Amino acid sequence: MIRPDDKVIVNENNIPENSLKAFKRNNVLYIEGITDHADLSIFDAAGKLILKKRVSGNEDQVYTGNLAKGLYTVYISINGEQEYKCFKFIR
Repeated sequence: MIRPDDKVIVNENNIPENSLKAFKRNNVLYIEGITDHADLSIFDAAGKLILKKRVSGNEDQVYTGNLAKGLYTVYISINGEQEYKCFKFIR
């Protein structure tokens, strides 16, 4: 389990590439393809947990306009971390 003070380095995903999509537009991060509940965590470049949110449904949104400019890592875990996807975005 990832703790807020952990630094996150993830270089693999075990969710099929086409089943879960994420994109950022106009300070909003869109997550598509979640068929059940998932936990979304956003970490800054230093590995500090910035936001943790439960997401569900086919599409969910996270407002990112209040984040400082920089590089962020998003970690989405489904089924208690048995399935996960990790990606980065720039604010």
